[in-house]
Amino acid sequence: MRTVDSPVTPIPTPTFVRGVEAALDVIRQGGRVFVHCKHGRHRSVAMAACILIAMGDTAETAMQRLRQGRRRADPHIWYIRRQIERFERYWRKQRPGGEQPAAVHG
Repeated sequence: MRTVDSPVTPIPTPTFVRGVEAALDVIRQGGRVFVHCKHGRHRSVAMAACILIAMGDTAETAMQRLRQGRRRADPHIWYIRRQIERFERYWRKQRPGGEQPAAVHG
């Protein structure tokens, strides 16, 4: 999935939703997902955080896990953090009662 991202043109939430749903389908079937972008600091980190949120993490926990796993990752830069937090609000609202794909998290 190609995206353009900058503080002026952030990745739209529906793009994250499409990526997350595709990733969850693969993960539920026992597969693995490789998320990348040119520098591995922002876009891929945002998508990976959204996948972790869909699997039950909070935005903060997802960002911490990614930062620990990849030192170059920069999920806390303001416009990426804002995108991740926006996705979390959207995702939780769409799944009232905290519905999470329990079979996915692990």
